Amino acid sequence: MLADNFARWLHLWRNTPLDNVLRAWDAAAHRHGSALSVHQPDGGKLDGLYVGLEPDGALRLRLADGQIRAIHAADVFLI
Repeated sequence: MLADNFARWLHLWRNTPLDNVLRAWDAAAHRHGSALSVHQPDGGKLDGLYVGLEPDGALRLRLADGQIRAIHAADVFLI
């Protein structure tokens, strides 16, 4: 079952516009405004609110100062 689901999403990712996959992911992801902690590969840590995805799939995180940061690689935790 898991392998079948993975194969289906991989097929969609490779054969349809990325926007289709991003919309589906965003609909199933944390609700907008969820508090997240992002632990970056360089050891940096950011806390903020989930505000969706960039067109390239990066996570959009609203920081305390209102700035929106695109996160391309990190471990993400609910807080």
